[in-house]
Amino acid sequence: MFCNRIAPQNVITETIKILDDKFEGIMNEYLILIDEEDRKEDCYNCPSLYETILKNKKILSGELYIFTMEEYSQPAVNKLYRIAGEPLKHQLYKRLPSKSGEYILEQDFAFRDYSAKYDELLYILGILNIKSVKVNIIKEETHSQDCDVGFQSILPEWCLIPNLYISKVNVDAKEELHKKMKMGDNGESIDKKYTAFEIAKLLKENSKNLCYYYRDGWKSIIERRLSGFNNGTHRSEITENHTFGAKLVLSGFDANHQQETANKIIYEYTFEYYPLLSVQEKQKMR
Repeated sequence: MFCNRIAPQNVITETIKILDDKFEGIMNEYLILIDEEDRKEDCYNCPSLYETILKNKKILSGELYIFTMEEYSQPAVNKLYRIAGEPLKHQLYKRLPSKSGEYILEQDFAFRDYSAKYDELLYILGILNIKSVKVNIIKEETHSQDCDVGFQSILPEWCLIPNLYISKVNVDAKEELHKKMKMGDNGESIDKKYTAFEIAKLLKENSKNLCYYYRDGWKSIIERRLSGFNNGTHRSEITENHTFGAKLVLSGFDANHQQETANKIIYEYTFEYYPLLSVQEKQKMR
């Protein structure tokens, strides 16, 4: 006879379907701030910065919003397109798909995005009645390589926008992320007792809070837990590439044979859950 320590297959299937249906996926959204003067041509037969950005926006894998600093100063705009930190012109921002929805400088995005995803993973593990989580960095590497984008410069060399740069490794962001991961190592126990049905109910009720649900096999983590497993492992990686960013979008420089730096970190999670209770055991606790 079924003891409710393991969810029947129809409960697992129904729960996963609800999560799948509620999850809308992630659309990449970018933002650039310019001056009003950037809409005007700077020299004879030379497109304005605004026109150059419009020509180059196809490089980005998503929607691009362009505002002048004056437009962005309006509350109706800056509340809807909220930038983390002080708004800077001539920089490329990318929107975090987490609930905060902030726009982050592109060179900081990879680590901030992973940090938000880590928060959500812990949120899901909490619903699954986690007892402990251990986080280990099992690999970290940095290497450079040549890349060939095949994108030709739109502006003549003497008309390129000055003071733009290819972003360097954001050491502070990486250290912040590692510190946060360390805090999660052997984290505090939630110490709640759930039946499989209660976990399924909590997942359904909280499905709207999941922004990264489809990534990294989290669906299989949920399925395994509802099937009665009390432990598990999960491996995830973050790769930060530094080649393109604001410089390419703003100036359209020839990206052929530019150096690409890839910083790759692989994290491994080991977690243990509290044993699932039967309905009878749950009733005795009340």
